[in-house]
Amino acid sequence: MKRHLTDITNRRQALLAKIDDQRMELAARSRQWQKPLAAADLGLKAVRYIRAHPGWVIGSVTLLLVWRRKGLFHFAQMSWRNYPVLLSYGLKLLPLLRLASRKPDHSVHSD
Repeated sequence: MKRHLTDITNRRQALLAKIDDQRMELAARSRQWQKPLAAADLGLKAVRYIRAHPGWVIGSVTLLLVWRRKGLFHFAQMSWRNYPVLLSYGLKLLPLLRLASRKPDHSVHSD
């Protein structure tokens, strides 16, 4: 019986040493992935911000286009010329915006 307990204790010590080696190896490998994963996390944060604040993004892009091109007059002229396309695009998005802003109905209807 005593020999059996000694074998179990030795086996446990060997397994603990193996676990410690594997933990060190995993830590070394994870250090290699730290910078790429941090960049991916930053990209996800940017995407979440853009999805949460589309007005700011659209306004910023519009402002950059107005400033970079020929000014506000050119932007107004271009918008006036292309308003049917812009209007139809907006009308196509309107049902999607309504669906996204609806709250789910959790009431149970019994018939």
